[in-house]
Amino acid sequence: MKVAIIGRTEILYDTACLLHAQGHKVVGVLTSKEAPEYTRTARDFAELAHQWQVPFAQGPRIAER
Repeated sequence: MKVAIIGRTEILYDTACLLHAQGHKVVGVLTSKEAPEYTRTARDFAELAHQWQVPFAQGPRIAER
């Protein structure tokens, strides 16, 4: 299954890693700046995209991308 990762929470990060580990094809990552209470940052998502060699985009708000 092909999936795009759109969001910014640590739950999404863990889910993305699980999907990738199970052989699903991540085709891109779209995120925005994390909220102060989040443990995963936009940089963490950027590193995943780089590791998986997929497009990455970050904006001030996901709704604006």
